[in-house]
Amino acid sequence: MSTFVHLHNYSEYSLLISPTRIKDLVESAVREGAPAIALTDRGNLFGAYDFHQRCVAAGIRPIHGLEVDVVRDRWAESPGARGESHELVLLAMDETGWRNLMQLSSRGFLDGLHGGGPHVDPELLRTHREGLLCLSGGPRSAMIRRLREGDVPAARAALLELQEIFGADLFVEIQNHGLGWEQPVREGAAELARELGLRL
Repeated sequence: MSTFVHLHNYSEYSLLISPTRIKDLVESAVREGAPAIALTDRGNLFGAYDFHQRCVAAGIRPIHGLEVDVVRDRWAESPGARGESHELVLLAMDETGWRNLMQLSSRGFLDGLHGGGPHVDPELLRTHREGLLCLSGGPRSAMIRRLREGDVPAARAALLELQEIFGADLFVEIQNHGLGWEQPVREGAAELARELGLRL
């Protein structure tokens, strides 16, 4: 059995992003011998029930998660006042975390549905952070964007803000899709993780 677990996965419920069906996602995890798999659709938890049922039936652990779009102010209607949108991945560690995922998804749609999809902000993350593990995010995250621009101090500042909210429950996410720009960014992310005492 493999010890590797995919923690950042979209399903068909991430509209216009992923064609992957939950059924296929779970079957792939079973084929790979993974002990668990996460579902982290963007902004919503619509696939959670189907995902949970299929994982349990297949004998692997479901990890419920959510990719959120974070802005400076979720209430702001103009893009300038909202600030740049960037991704984070949140994973529920327990029932409290699951309830907080539901709150964040719901509040994103009710308070932050301006300019595209649902948005949350740091204030909402602070209010609903209990029971959640945070991954710093992929290519659309603040840290990765700043590293790609060569702005290491801004990438560090983005991580420090997350560390202030999530503490030891923050992990620096690294990805490898074989893209040319990824290797120096991975190295920069790993160096920031070492510098700030964060885990990869």
